[in-house]
Amino acid sequence: MKQFDISSRTFRALLAFAAFAAILACSTPLRAAQAESDQTDKPITETETRLLRQIEEAVAAGNTDEAMLLMAKALVYIEDPERLARVYVSRGHLNLRLGRNDDALEDLDAAVRLAPDDPVPAEARGIAYYQLKRPGLAIPDLDRALALGTTEPAAFTARGNLYLDYGNPLGALAAYDRALDLDPTYTEATFQRGYVYSRLGHFDLAVEAFNQVVAEFPEQAFPYNNRGIVHSQAGREAESLADFEKAVELDSNYASAWSNLGYTEFLLGNVDAALSAYDKSDDLEKDNPYCLCNRVEAFFRLGEKLKARGALKKCLKAAGQDPFFQREEAYYIAALEMLKEYIDKENELPSAEFIYDKASEAWKADKRKYAFTFYSLAYMLDPGDSVPLYRLGVLSERLGRRSYAITFLSRYLAKHPDDEYAESARDILESLVMPLPPPPGMDSAQAPMQENARR
Repeated sequence: MKQFDISSRTFRALLAFAAFAAILACSTPLRAAQAESDQTDKPITETETRLLRQIEEAVAAGNTDEAMLLMAKALVYIEDPERLARVYVSRGHLNLRLGRNDDALEDLDAAVRLAPDDPVPAEARGIAYYQLKRPGLAIPDLDRALALGTTEPAAFTARGNLYLDYGNPLGALAAYDRALDLDPTYTEATFQRGYVYSRLGHFDLAVEAFNQVVAEFPEQAFPYNNRGIVHSQAGREAESLADFEKAVELDSNYASAWSNLGYTEFLLGNVDAALSAYDKSDDLEKDNPYCLCNRVEAFFRLGEKLKARGALKKCLKAAGQDPFFQREEAYYIAALEMLKEYIDKENELPSAEFIYDKASEAWKADKRKYAFTFYSLAYMLDPGDSVPLYRLGVLSERLGRRSYAITFLSRYLAKHPDDEYAESARDILESLVMPLPPPPGMDSAQAPMQENARR
């Protein structure tokens, strides 16, 4: 199993421009307040102009204490409610950046009260709530900002992330597309589109998105890691290996990239190289269920009963403490639990013959979950065997996990490119999860979830 780096979904900002984004978040409302002054009943005064400029300069220079003092002064001098609201927004951003969450929310609340018809305070508070993992409060604010006509791509991207968190990938894509309509260079939206396309099984579109992120940040490791996963999902292990090697070359402390590199080596039959990479991942990040469970597969392949048993215990414990892993890998966890039960009972590893016999019996009896479990074990023993790949693809579709089905069938087709039946099945599955246009008159960012996109 391979692990995406989706830390940006918590809106902690993309690695290379995190500091710059934080500066812009504080200063942009101030520039907007100056630019819009001629549209208000109270033209901006020379003192206000000077204060706003000084605040922007202090924020840009990283002088937070000075910026805070100037903002406090501005809140005394400025009388126009909308301009006052923009100062509160800027101070709220700065407080949030400094970890003063309660102060930040107080500032943003004040901004919303002062300018209820201005999208900027609503979007700022919505993004703040999203950062603070309070989605129930973030959604109404972001929807309010969108309804008021915000032109800020961050608002659409945050809303897209929330669609994704609540199982609506097509709504997420619509929101990311709107963000990119507003700013084609807004990399976070491109990054997130790549992740969503990979989940929907549209690997070429996902690679295209990550190619753009790689081009924007060629010296950052995270886009290579994610592009490597998509290449692997599509059965292109050589390209996958190159991307993971590049990721750890750029960042030798990138734990999930080491784990992903190890799993690619495992799929290519290089078990010792896989274990070496897992060791490096473990040294950097303990209790990562992806790496721990990958290690189980390696020991299982090598026939190392005691090591497999020890790794299983750690893997299942880590999996039990990770809700995302439990949700995304439920069937895989079931296979590992069955493997542990067999080892504990028989005091030996199950043979390949036993696994294939059980898998075949379950397949013929149409016991789908049972069959999926045993074919998963067969795939662990030999990822190069085409039968488990193909049948895991079919079973994934029957169990309603279409993106997994597309992944298994793509890996199968990488080995059997002339199998027209399998190719047709994969194409049909891809068409079932293709984003659909919203109904006439509906804003694309508000498009409802399509049931056929559920995994």
